[in-house]
Amino acid sequence: MKKTISWKLAILIGCILTALVACTNTNEIDRLNLEVDELNETILINEAVIKGLLTSLNNSNTELAMLNENITNMEKFNEKYMKALQNYYIAESYSDLAEYNYETFAFNWDNSFLQGSIDACRMAREQYADANGRYDTAVTYFEQAEKYGKEEIIKYYILISKTSINLNWAMYEACEYFESSASNYMRGNYAGGDSELDKANKKIKEHDKFINSYNSYNSKIEVLST
Repeated sequence: MKKTISWKLAILIGCILTALVACTNTNEIDRLNLEVDELNETILINEAVIKGLLTSLNNSNTELAMLNENITNMEKFNEKYMKALQNYYIAESYSDLAEYNYETFAFNWDNSFLQGSIDACRMAREQYADANGRYDTAVTYFEQAEKYGKEEIIKYYILISKTSINLNWAMYEACEYFESSASNYMRGNYAGGDSELDKANKKIKEHDKFINSYNSYNSKIEVLST
């Protein structure tokens, strides 16, 4: 005779099976939650790494931009500085020629060769003026170069250029008075010649006041150039 399972036993078995399934589902859920947590942690780590890489990239871009700016400034500095030096030394050459012609004037004057004195002074004036034009241009380029690079020597090139301009204008005006003096003497106007000669000598004294400054700046340039 078959024995039938009682309904209570069936319920009990059902409960056990349900509990087993629930337990299995809970373990699976816990496992999945753990994996999700690990995944989230990995995502956070990767986000931190990506953020760090982006920061490094931004820093690199900034450094690259700064490097490019420095290179550009250096190129502009060299361009302006070279043009400044070119004009400065051309001005020095004109000044040397002017001094040569002034010495020629002095020789002629001492030997009472008045027309030769006038001619030499006229040439000296032209060269003093040409020199000052170049000194002016040199100062402009030196000042532009300073915007792209701070070099102490530039300051002294500017100072010596401006001082040279003052020296040359004083000599330019002195030569004008010497020419006028010589012309007066040639016409027999000795009073007029003496008056113009006095004015010329005053300009020579004005010129001499700038010599110490010129020599000082020149010495600075020589030291900084070595």
